Amino acid sequence: MSFADKLWISLLAIPGASIERAFWYFTLAGGAWLLLHVVLARWLARRRINAVPTLRQMSWELLYSLRSLAIYGLVGGLIVFAYFSGWTQIYIRFDAYGWPYFFASIGIIILIHDTYFYWTHRLMHHPRLFRLFHRTHHLSTTPSPWAAYAFSPLEAFVQAGIAPLVLFTLPTHPLAFSTFMLWQISFNVLGHCGYEMFPRWFVRSWCGRLLNTATHHAQHHETNRANFSLYFNWWDRLMGTNHARYGSTHTVLPGSGGSSSKRSALASAIIGRAKCTNGCAPSETRAGARGPTAASPGERAAASASTTGGAKPAGSTRAITGAAGTATLRCPPGASGPVT
Repeated sequence: MSFADKLWISLLAIPGASIERAFWYFTLAGGAWLLLHVVLARWLARRRINAVPTLRQMSWELLYSLRSLAIYGLVGGLIVFAYFSGWTQIYIRFDAYGWPYFFASIGIIILIHDTYFYWTHRLMHHPRLFRLFHRTHHLSTTPSPWAAYAFSPLEAFVQAGIAPLVLFTLPTHPLAFSTFMLWQISFNVLGHCGYEMFPRWFVRSWCGRLLNTATHHAQHHETNRANFSLYFNWWDRLMGTNHARYGSTHTVLPGSGGSSSKRSALASAIIGRAKCTNGCAPSETRAGARGPTAASPGERAAASASTTGGAKPAGSTRAITGAAGTATLRCPPGASGPVT
């Protein structure tokens, strides 16, 4: 096959690769949002982990994800060119390696990606790289399912890097890789869904010590400094990067007392990100909180909803609890106003 033919086929593959990824993104992220945030939102209020994302937030999560999908298509086109050039380990005939290897290869790819994700994720949290690579994704402190692919262009290339890493080194059937991609986007959407679907005891079971939960990733978005793993929890356990409260709290919602609206408000208060309107500030944070920063509108609304009396007497304190831990808000003498 001539260079021109390979180039032409590769260019045609770019929109096809983007459309395939977009189909699963919209099917799974859209389905999770419709089911959890619309249809079953009232019945699942006890299981909310954080504040309800705003329409504006979900809009830019969607736009950033569309940009990432375009980049994934570009990488897909480059892989098609590499395949026709004989540079990859892609095979087409199932009998080339047999069915046992076909199924084993899916598990191997998942393990490779889990390791790849943990270490690239930690690297992108380095202060010199964070703003350039990873800040876009962390604009969602209370992510929705639409945030699954909300990356900066550079991070989108990093995330897409698992494809050439696997396909250039490991004999892989296209169906095996597609199965892995379906697993990947499903777990990604689950981690950003905003609801903890597992019971409280799950995280302390052998299965919960292996698999991550939505609470695990919600704590990462809240604190920006722990819980870096994706599918499995062993890298966080091995490297000591699990959040201090993960495993002891799991989620503050299932089984907790009080009204569902109050539980949702408490769960959505981001540790180290709440403050009072007239001078109150976090005087104490626990469990890995980053410290006082400006609260988002959603966080201010959630924290305000969790108060009952509105104005604070001088010198009063209030504990705000979220999935990441607890912050004590102390109002200095003369300060008043609602917690925001």
